[in-house]
Amino acid sequence: MGEPRIFASFVQGSLDCLASLDAGVAERARARIKPETLAAVQEAGAFGWLPVAHDVEITECLFAAAGHERACRALRANLLAAFEQPVLRSLVQGGLAILGRSPSRLLGWAPRVWALLYRDCGSMRCEINDASARLVLEDLPPEITASRNYLVGSAAAIGGLFDLLRIEGSSELERLEGARAEFLLRW
Repeated sequence: MGEPRIFASFVQGSLDCLASLDAGVAERARARIKPETLAAVQEAGAFGWLPVAHDVEITECLFAAAGHERACRALRANLLAAFEQPVLRSLVQGGLAILGRSPSRLLGWAPRVWALLYRDCGSMRCEINDASARLVLEDLPPEITASRNYLVGSAAAIGGLFDLLRIEGSSELERLEGARAEFLLRW
């Protein structure tokens, strides 16, 4: 397995989500990010790849500066904005056109979205019921599993799906064991 990587435009979106916070919080979060991480993210091409450790670092800095609640809100909004990025927009629009606004039908595509955003970061599978689903990430790299904030932030971001669908719903990190994380979604 190679170095765990994430799609550069998604990390750039994570950095951009700082702008959605008040100036003082954004400034404190940016000040915590290593200069070499900021440079790598800013210099990466939108369609390139970055070490997933960069996204983990940015998320940790966001949580440290903004606190749990505001960080989760910003990350949820960030995923919604990511759905507008060129790489995901056509997939999302196609999914909505074909499958409608049903969470249980759209979540079947979640493993494809994971595979578009991450490389060498394990795999995702879905267990879908009528009004809930479990997203299971397996073989996660240590960069991800060492950061509970990253996984809690991921759960918050996954909740952006409900905003996209304009329905009430929740997403939470239910379990973390070794290299496996489980998220429970309800609507």
